[in-house]
Amino acid sequence: MLMAGGGIEDISRVILLNTLTEYQATMDAIRDNATISAADRVDMLARLGDSFSKCIAAGKRVLPETSELAIALEVVKLLGDLIGTRFPKHLPAYLEMLDAMGDEVKRKYG
Repeated sequence: MLMAGGGIEDISRVILLNTLTEYQATMDAIRDNATISAADRVDMLARLGDSFSKCIAAGKRVLPETSELAIALEVVKLLGDLIGTRFPKHLPAYLEMLDAMGDEVKRKYG
């Protein structure tokens, strides 16, 4: 039995929601730790983005809306990689903006 009154789609949504929650918590931890160097932040963000992308890819067949989410996340990851590589002094500002964007996304999409 998958879930009472639900199915694989419900389980996928719960997993995705939990992953998003952990993603946000990790982003907050990276942002709030001033002792992490810019290079380490870039590395952490790349690994975090990779893990999240893999989670999205696994659920893509089950939830059609995850395809759009995966593309959006990839764009955010690519931008973070670009900023970390070419404009590392701007990485803290990017992380601050990304956190604020997370709040806006929560407000709009719940």
